[in-house]
Amino acid sequence: MRSFLSLALVLLLFVGFSQRALVAKETECDLQKSACEVFFGKHKIIFDLKPKPVRAMQELTIEIQIDPPLQAEELLVDFTMPEMYMGENKAKVKKILAAQYEGKIILPRCKKTLWQAEVIDLSTKKTLAKILFHIKNR
Repeated sequence: MRSFLSLALVLLLFVGFSQRALVAKETECDLQKSACEVFFGKHKIIFDLKPKPVRAMQELTIEIQIDPPLQAEELLVDFTMPEMYMGENKAKVKKILAAQYEGKIILPRCKKTLWQAEVIDLSTKKTLAKILFHIKNR
């Protein structure tokens, strides 16, 4: 009985840790200076917004690189403000090369400057990254 309980505990811990490894963690980045690098499982994700400085009310280019490449032809980037609701601000980014995606967005102006970009693989509906960043309003 004791060995059965030990085995059950080990299995629960293994399943719990393996499931946790597949959950995207929030990462805070300074996109005003450089691209953001995050990891999701075996994938390295590089997320960037251009032009710099990243400002509200201007067209921004979303650039995402994923290594090793995904099969997905497009991703969804859902932009939200953690501190208040700013409506829906979503952009589909399309694969332009094997491991590169690109799209456009205009983020609204607000007194607050903290945004979150959630990168979602549309083929699997999994969140790959949650990136916190600040934008400039002027």
